[in-house]
Amino acid sequence: MYEKLLAQPTSVSLKELEDLGLVLPEVYETDRESAELVLREVLEGIRMGNYIPNYSYTEAQKLGACIVDLLYANDPELDAVRREYYASN
Repeated sequence: MYEKLLAQPTSVSLKELEDLGLVLPEVYETDRESAELVLREVLEGIRMGNYIPNYSYTEAQKLGACIVDLLYANDPELDAVRREYYASN
């Protein structure tokens, strides 16, 4: 799932995550471009080995955390990589 989300347009990936239960914080309901930016940062961060999104803006933190939780809940392979990463550190 993660690889698919990373490869396709962010707007499509965001819609797929919403279909899986992602609820956008109110501020992002009217600013989907910013929500897509947070999603892209989360996906790119995971690709680079950063499994914990770090944002200074609270709503971005909430959205990033929700995206990460949803990804791990729906992508067993990605979740296994994360668990291995934390077990080795």
